[in-house]
Amino acid sequence: MRIAPGAAIFLFNFRTKCMHGIFEATSHGGVHIIREAFGGKYEAQVSSLYPLFEILGGADM
Repeated sequence: MRIAPGAAIFLFNFRTKCMHGIFEATSHGGVHIIREAFGGKYEAQVSSLYPLFEILGGADM
């Protein structure tokens, strides 16, 4: 796992096909940090993220 603090992260929801981000990793990445997260389906995880942007005013802007 090569995710280090400061890395730019995007999260992709495979069910809805929606990408979220951009986030900054504030911790190192790991494998199965929380084994039961996402039903155990995705092993690569980061325990702490910080959103770099925030949309104000709701989704209908």
